[in-house]
Amino acid sequence: MYIKNLEELSRSKVHRDVVEVLEEGLKAIDPEISLPKIVRIEDNSIYIANYKIEIRGRIYVAGFGKASAKMLKALTKIMRWKIDKGAIIVPKGYNIVGDIPQGIEILVGEHPIPGRDTIRSSEKLLEILESVEIGDTVILLISGGGSSLFEIPMEGIEIEEAAELTKALLRSGATIEEINTVRKHISKVKGGKLGKLLKSRGAKIVTLIMSDVIGDPIDIIASGPTAPDSSTYCDAQRILRKRLLGYKIPESIWKTIERGCRGELEETPKPGDKDLEEILNIVIASSIDSLKEMKRKSIEKGYNTIILSNTIEGEAREVGKVFAGIARSIAALGEPLKPPAIILASGETTVEVRGSGIGGRNQELALSASTKLDRCPGCLVVSLGSDGVDGVSPAAGGIGDWLVCRDAESMGIDVEKHLEENDSYTALSRLGRSVYTGFTGVNVGDLMVIAVGKSG
Repeated sequence: MYIKNLEELSRSKVHRDVVEVLEEGLKAIDPEISLPKIVRIEDNSIYIANYKIEIRGRIYVAGFGKASAKMLKALTKIMRWKIDKGAIIVPKGYNIVGDIPQGIEILVGEHPIPGRDTIRSSEKLLEILESVEIGDTVILLISGGGSSLFEIPMEGIEIEEAAELTKALLRSGATIEEINTVRKHISKVKGGKLGKLLKSRGAKIVTLIMSDVIGDPIDIIASGPTAPDSSTYCDAQRILRKRLLGYKIPESIWKTIERGCRGELEETPKPGDKDLEEILNIVIASSIDSLKEMKRKSIEKGYNTIILSNTIEGEAREVGKVFAGIARSIAALGEPLKPPAIILASGETTVEVRGSGIGGRNQELALSASTKLDRCPGCLVVSLGSDGVDGVSPAAGGIGDWLVCRDAESMGIDVEKHLEENDSYTALSRLGRSVYTGFTGVNVGDLMVIAVGKSG
């Protein structure tokens, strides 16, 4: 089981059904379950989806991201050949269960803000890849979280400065595309630069990607280390001016961005780059895979079900109110579905942090939805970070329902105050509606459910 507090959350049939549907969504994207369905070995070749990769020289495997450990374990179970060398970088505190093949080093980094461990591990990974030669094959395993776990800043920029900038962008409500555009232009390894480095050694490169970004853009996931980058230094400059007005950007970073925008620094590799065109970048899992299995499970449980969207974004508390409005429409009008109904969605909302509380976008969405559900019996709105981490809290997400405000009042909890303080975890955990998974080892963004149980 991924969800550790299922019994606590199962306060009604619709609560339990929704939690079990989410459990199915997490299971669907587990690499140890999903990867064997698309990867097979024949003779001296690996077939991945519709691609054939002939193996001639040595095999290196390297990875970084929240799902890299499970991706590695799944791949090594499938492959008959010995992996010669490699390394993966996982978040601090991630517990790897089971055997890891010889020759693979397990390194750790900080997440979501890079630090000194990230630097040390990134340098070690590159050191291991220095022995790659012509004819060797490098299989890269990349997933969300890779931007923080794999990083070496450009000359003159300290990791602490990059960390503070990342922290400020996260608090500003910037989108992941905006944040990663900036990251790519202050990094030695992002925005196609890792791919260029490996191609210069004559290696054959295959990148397997688990997507946590809306639309699965390979140049944004983990900041696109092996993909051409269409963004520019000037784009990064515009984002900093837009999102960090009034914030003192470290001088080394601002000068680097300015010099790049004036054309004094080489840009990231762009679409059409011959080296990067030779790299196979394959998305092996995304949120739509979760949503399809969640839909199947919902129908199996007797719910009228649709997938609303896999591209949900916007301010978390506003999205929560919209989702609550949909639930109320189902309950009152039977539109867009008649109860019992489950509507599924995925994406990534944002939070502009103004308070000093403990929370995350998923719990803020759920708590905000609760303020509009108190007259909607049997109505739930749930949002869950598939990686098991929601903001700065120990929870993965939260459940908002028609009883939250009643229960909060009886316990002396001011829901609106907690929302204003960005303190959703404190409120929902006291109310027994925070969802706990720990690190799941998967990452396809946020999974969201609108549910309405049987009337009467």
